[in-house]
Amino acid sequence: MATLRDRLTALLERHRAEAELDEELRFHLEMETEKNHAAGMSEAEARATALRRFGNLEGTKQSCREERRSHGLETLLQDLRYGLRTLRRRPAYTCAAVVTLALGIGVNAAVFSAVHGVLLKPLPYADSEELVVLRQKAPELGIEDSGFSPPEISDLRAMSHTLEDLVEYHRMWFNLLGRGEPMRVQTGVVSHQFFDLLGLEPLIGRSFEADDDLPHSEPVLLLSYDFWQQRFGGDPSVLGELFVMNDRSHAVIGVLPPIPQHPDSNDVYMPVAACPFRSAPTTAENRRARGYYVFGRLRQGVHRLRAAEELEVLGARMASAHPEDYPAGKPLTITATPLKEVLVREARPTLLLLLATTALVLLIACA
Repeated sequence: MATLRDRLTALLERHRAEAELDEELRFHLEMETEKNHAAGMSEAEARATALRRFGNLEGTKQSCREERRSHGLETLLQDLRYGLRTLRRRPAYTCAAVVTLALGIGVNAAVFSAVHGVLLKPLPYADSEELVVLRQKAPELGIEDSGFSPPEISDLRAMSHTLEDLVEYHRMWFNLLGRGEPMRVQTGVVSHQFFDLLGLEPLIGRSFEADDDLPHSEPVLLLSYDFWQQRFGGDPSVLGELFVMNDRSHAVIGVLPPIPQHPDSNDVYMPVAACPFRSAPTTAENRRARGYYVFGRLRQGVHRLRAAEELEVLGARMASAHPEDYPAGKPLTITATPLKEVLVREARPTLLLLLATTALVLLIACA
């Protein structure tokens, strides 16, 4: 195995090996020249005789290279034969080694697949690297993580030049009546452009449109794929069916594709205007009702740092215009975090630790 190590080193340091070969041939040539000169030859005759004795130097170099390769290959084959004989003589050890390596490689492959799927693989959304999640905070006032109020969302849409397609989201629980027993459903309440922002097209039916998000529009629903499968068995005839929610009839207009949902795994979705609590004036006009997520997209060519600088200015501007609606009249810091980072934040340390642990186990197994 030492020879194999030497061989690998020689392959990685080919120039060094060639230099050593040149030096060795030059040394022998000079020694032969000095020997001839000591025998009474002139210096020129001594060197010419030495060169004739050694013959073509390039040919000599090639012979040395071939001998080195041949010797290295023979040694490698000898090591392999010795290893195979040892394994045949000790079958229990062989089985244990093979099983240990197989388990180590299998576990590492499984963990790496998980790491790739969660940390490395892009999100299944259009231009997902440009998607950001907006939140507010003021640690000095005890506010570590806050959403936005409807008036603040309107201000951001009107004033931001670095972000576009700003949409809101919050979650509610409602009773859904229509087929059989009443169902308690987790409901995502979203701006009508929410799924356009993510680049998602319904599996069947259509998505929300601007007209669905007007105050007096007929209420409509989108079903999540899992809810559609579990509750309706994937029946496409559910499109157009009416269900009663909050004492109003809601028409099913589409079914979402089977993709991960964020920030919650909801059963159904409705537009903001269809939610009686969100659309009520006491909420819609309340600047302190900061219970809503905001998602957006960086405008083309805009870096996240530039967006952060603008959001800091906008936060100060809103607090200055409405000091009575902010703690101590001070602005909240608005952050824009990549959606990918938000999704993997909690899982990242655990997955990386698991990957390092399994790699260490494989290293020990190989030793």
